[in-house]
Amino acid sequence: MASLGRRLVGWMVVLALVGPVAAQTADGVPEGYPPVMGDVTATLGDRALTWQTYDFSIGAFDASAWVSDEDDNITLRIMAYPEGQPEKMEDRLRIVAEFPLFPSPGAHSDTVLIEILGEEQIDGRKLTSGTKPVTFTLDEFTRHSYAYGHTSGSFEATLCLKRTKAAPVSRKCQKITGRFDTDIQFDNM
Repeated sequence: MASLGRRLVGWMVVLALVGPVAAQTADGVPEGYPPVMGDVTATLGDRALTWQTYDFSIGAFDASAWVSDEDDNITLRIMAYPEGQPEKMEDRLRIVAEFPLFPSPGAHSDTVLIEILGEEQIDGRKLTSGTKPVTFTLDEFTRHSYAYGHTSGSFEATLCLKRTKAAPVSRKCQKITGRFDTDIQFDNM
């Protein structure tokens, strides 16, 4: 009996040192993957739409909302997926905002692009603000750690249909107004 007690104590020590093992799905992906980082809500024409941002990172940075330092500009990229559908490649919302300096709260007239992708490829059919002006306001832009931070704000734009990369932008346009509130990942900054 003493031998059994020592073995149990030994296993308890091993389990304590190894720590809890995360629950996984049948295909080896952690339960709850990918975690939601935030939300984007908008009205397109008269339709209410909701998207979510996700952190797809497993062993490498791969968030759908991130900031990077590119060509002397700070670029904020938000790729938001239809709510609850992180695997759906159609109907994603894409926001790309470039800033000459580290972004700060307030209105920004820097280069901003808003798109709703109609298919998997970014160059494919989509609604796009193209070169039209976009009203873009940051309410918050903070960094919490080396790799993560948070941003929130609003946008307003006119989105027009673009069928292919080579096709001209259609005159079929709709107004979009929206808000975003999401964690962000800092890439190489």
